[in-house]
Amino acid sequence: MLSFKYQLIAILSFVFIIYSEGDLRAQENDPICYILGNVKSVMTKKNLENCEVKLYRSDGQVFHTNTDSLGNYKFDDRYCKVNFGYTILVEGPKNTDNNEWYYSAKGTETTTNMKQSTAFVHDFELQPPHSYTPFPCIDFKREIIDSDSVVVELIQVANDNPTIVIGINAHYTSEKDSLIMVDRLHQLKLILDNSSINKKRFVYGFVVYLEGLDYVYVCNKCIMFEVLRDDFEE
Repeated sequence: MLSFKYQLIAILSFVFIIYSEGDLRAQENDPICYILGNVKSVMTKKNLENCEVKLYRSDGQVFHTNTDSLGNYKFDDRYCKVNFGYTILVEGPKNTDNNEWYYSAKGTETTTNMKQSTAFVHDFELQPPHSYTPFPCIDFKREIIDSDSVVVELIQVANDNPTIVIGINAHYTSEKDSLIMVDRLHQLKLILDNSSINKKRFVYGFVVYLEGLDYVYVCNKCIMFEVLRDDFEE
């Protein structure tokens, strides 16, 4: 007859085996998640190949993939786990034949409290710089600009695209307006100087419309933006 010591060891071993098998079955039954989607140009609607897609997981890990010839990307259950938060950052294709480039785009997802297997779909339409300006202009018929949605967008785009240099030009049609625009441009510069963005990435200037000339587009008493280049390095 087995001693009490060996009986206890046998019982504990049996309990451990049952617990392990149950835990393994629970893991096998855990929901599976994927993060996937498509990337295309917002202007042409064509699929964009060779875009870099980065997946930032809330535990600090970062995963990379690229879009295929159809503009599709996928992070499977090797990277997408339950009970994490995710940020998806998409960067446009590099070294395209026509030197075309795009602003980056960002999305977020969470798998917290996920109960069933799910494919989280995040499609992106990347914005190329407009032929004239990548942002709506700031119209200074209003006095306050620090909370203007265009300024918020400008800072967000600059943060998401760390290599672009942005030209910021005040437009006016008269000497009287020039005094107003100098003040407004100074206000905007103070806001941007207080942001986390390198000051060298903003180039300030003025555009004066001369009387008596016809212009295709006139933006009086406003500030407009354009991307000057895409090769800035800290």
